[in-house]
Amino acid sequence: MSKASDDQQQLAAHLASADFLLFVELAFAWLYPGQVLAMNWHLEVLAELGRQIAVGEVRQLIVALPPRSLKLFHLFHVSAGLSVG
Repeated sequence: MSKASDDQQQLAAHLASADFLLFVELAFAWLYPGQVLAMNWHLEVLAELGRQIAVGEVRQLIVALPPRSLKLFHLFHVSAGLSVG
């Protein structure tokens, strides 16, 4: 891997650790290559809730959204990935 590629990956990781919504977008692109994440207001709300969970501001949460609204992706998979590192 080239130095420029390493630098880009490190920059993306740093930015994603500070911006939960960016982390969600990068994780979606990595997990579902070729699929487009159609941004909507509920994804921004879920990203903010995921950030609050990751930093410990929220300990318990109930989310009532219809199936296939990415709630599990945001609040379980991505929150866990962000807290790991």
